[in-house]
Amino acid sequence: MVRTLKDWPVIADQIERRPLMASAEEFAKEYGNLRTGRPVVLTGVPLPPSYTERLSDEGLRRTLGDVMLPVMVAAEGQFATGTGPWDPKKFRIVEMTLSEYFDRLQGKRPDPILAEGERCYIYQCPPNKLGTLLEDLPLSHLIPAEANVVNRYTWMGEGTITVAHYDTEENFLLQLRGKKRVLLFSPADHDNLYFNRNGTVHDRHTRVDFTKVDDEQFPNFRKARAYETVLEPGEMLYIPICWLHHIETPTFGISVNTWWMTPELLKIHYAFDTLCGEIDKGVRPEVQRMCLQVMQDRIFNPVNP
Repeated sequence: MVRTLKDWPVIADQIERRPLMASAEEFAKEYGNLRTGRPVVLTGVPLPPSYTERLSDEGLRRTLGDVMLPVMVAAEGQFATGTGPWDPKKFRIVEMTLSEYFDRLQGKRPDPILAEGERCYIYQCPPNKLGTLLEDLPLSHLIPAEANVVNRYTWMGEGTITVAHYDTEENFLLQLRGKKRVLLFSPADHDNLYFNRNGTVHDRHTRVDFTKVDDEQFPNFRKARAYETVLEPGEMLYIPICWLHHIETPTFGISVNTWWMTPELLKIHYAFDTLCGEIDKGVRPEVQRMCLQVMQDRIFNPVNP
């Protein structure tokens, strides 16, 4: 039997929400600890007052209309990342101007790139490609001073689904415009979500299609417990390392995420890379599996909140 996500009793609870915390130390103590971290939505993140106009369709066309940006195109509207090679009939990253992107989003272009009904997503766009658009958006003060900021990206889209996956860094996802629905799954549910192992195509992604779940092929999916939230402007979600996240954009939205690692986590990453570089490829998948467990101590004795 094939069922949609809404047919499954997987929504265990809403993600905890609380006002923005005052210090990185307070955040680390309550949520950001490597061993016992848990997600939280932090509300009241201050945004520049000019963002309402600056991030409107008109404001974006005026300031960035002719700028070339990286756009991922998904034939079926579901976006996946991870290791390639990707199926070129399903996914493609192209460069286009922001004006062309809006025209495609609004159905004004009769020439699909992959297929009718495709979706386009301004995907992992470095802020420096956006000129001065976000130059006055500081890094969160909740990132520890000693942490290494790995990457910071901008995301713009509507009607997109990002397939559930986990990252190997800590993550802050800040909403700037529109809404974004997020489902999080604890590392305790990794085995119930049938994700691709490291080093395989679309690694770290679930093989379950949440829009049409096959309970014969994925019988344990019904055991998974999702934690849900809908982000609005000025709200920031903390996604702990190794928590799987499924993301939907029901309205046109703009968000910025920051991946970062504490010194403790960075050491584990170095150890992982060293092991995988020195050990024969024949046993590498098993080494990767073991390193993933070491990388996130929460997985040894995983618990749902």
